[in-house]
Amino acid sequence: MTIEDPSDNAAAEMDKQDRSKVLQQCLAKLPAAQREVIDLFYFQDEPIEAVARRTGVPLNTVKSRMFYARTRMAELLNEAGVDRAWL
Repeated sequence: MTIEDPSDNAAAEMDKQDRSKVLQQCLAKLPAAQREVIDLFYFQDEPIEAVARRTGVPLNTVKSRMFYARTRMAELLNEAGVDRAWL
């Protein structure tokens, strides 16, 4: 029988909140067009074709914005001292 330690749950919840806060801060630093495609694709689970329709830009433009957004996010997270495994 295992006895759960309530502090483990509290620590895990705090860690999750910290990650969310750092991610939101880094996302806020992206240009609006890049932030929009990241939000639609990753957070709202829109297929890439739907993102293109919603934003009114060609599919290849959406792909380019996502590429540059992911590259910039990696830089921002690195600057914030976040290891990719942490996410």
